[in-house]
Amino acid sequence: MVCSVIICAHTMNRWPHICEAVRSVQAQNAAAKEIILVIDHNRELFDACRKEFPDLKVIESGEARGSSGARNAGVAAATGDFVAFVDDDMVADPDLLKVMIPLFDDPSVAGVGATASPLWLGTPPRWFPDEFLWVVGCTSGASKVESFETSGVQ
Repeated sequence: MVCSVIICAHTMNRWPHICEAVRSVQAQNAAAKEIILVIDHNRELFDACRKEFPDLKVIESGEARGSSGARNAGVAAATGDFVAFVDDDMVADPDLLKVMIPLFDDPSVAGVGATASPLWLGTPPRWFPDEFLWVVGCTSGASKVESFETSGVQ
């Protein structure tokens, strides 16, 4: 099983995060078949990404604006057995693909998801409980990867 990783981006304001997200996928302990960087309706960002990442498949989304359209454009361009989505402001754990890929060897697995933890720029606020991590796009609890089975799905 081989994986296509799709990273969607839309603004130059996130340039440092985009670069960090791409580098975290390039540094995986189990390599992706391909990394597809989908640019959502921003020609300046598309040109910058093509220049910065010549080894990646950098495409422009021709779909409707937004993450759904960009993700659909990435899926259409993907050639892997399955796809993994990495947000443009995310740093992927080096073992993310190493843990995820073998789960798809089981034919009853239809999807795999992972938790997201915040990367605080400083000390986390003492008043901010883990139960509120969803507010900043993260999940509470320990990081783990889970598979979802197809039992009963046809």
